[in-house]
Formats: sequence, C-alpha cells, structure tokens
Amino acid sequence: VSNTFKETIAMAKQLDIVAAYFNILTPFPGTQIFKRIKNEKRITSYDWTRYTCAQTVFKPKHMTEEELYRGAIWAITEFYKIKPTIKRVMNNIKHGYHPFINSLLSNCMWYARKFDPGRN
Repeated sequence: VSNTFKETIAMAKQLDIVAAYFNILTPFPGTQIFKRIKNEKRITSYDWTRYTCAQTVFKPKHMTEEELYRGAIWAITEFYKIKPTIKRVMNNIKHGYHPFINSLLSNCMWYARKFDPGRN
C-alpha cells in the first residue's frame, strides 16, 4: 500500500475523526476535472455505470488504477477495524445524543460498505 494511503489514515487517526469517506476520485462529465483528465487522455472508461466513486475510470499520474483501487479498499478496511470503530462511536456519547447517533450511523454505514473486487 502506498505511503499516500498510510499517511491519510495516520492523519485521520491523529485528528480523531469520527467518520471518514475514502472514495475514489470520479471525474464526472461536465466537470473541470473530467475535461482535464480527458484532454490528458487518461480516461479509461466511458461506461457510466462505473462512475460510482468506488471504481477507477482514469489512469492516475503517480500509481496504477489497481493501486488506487486497492489503496481505497485498504484505507476503508484499516480505518473501520471493529475496535477503533467502537471506540470512536462510544467517545461521542459525551457530546450528546445527536453527535452520538450521527457517529453511530456514519460508522455503521462505512463498516458495512463493501467494495467488490470483481467490479473494477
């Protein structure tokens, strides 16, 4: 796993973030990033069903598509390990009902989210 992903997880833990979203950059049509990546001839798929923020559809500059995909899976798996997830949720009890429920639901959603390796 690239240092980029390791450093991101280390920073998220250091900042005591309650929930984190590790989506893969998706250059949606009509956006500046889409235009730029298309002009650089780095778009690898025009299958719009793959534009999900969970699949790679372009060639990254500093890693392969597979490394980006596997890195995102690793980040989710690493951040949402069960013990740290329970600790994050329980630490929010002291902040009141709404922050606790928000952290509980956010963490449950991400803990349950699965990337399907066959989809990439």
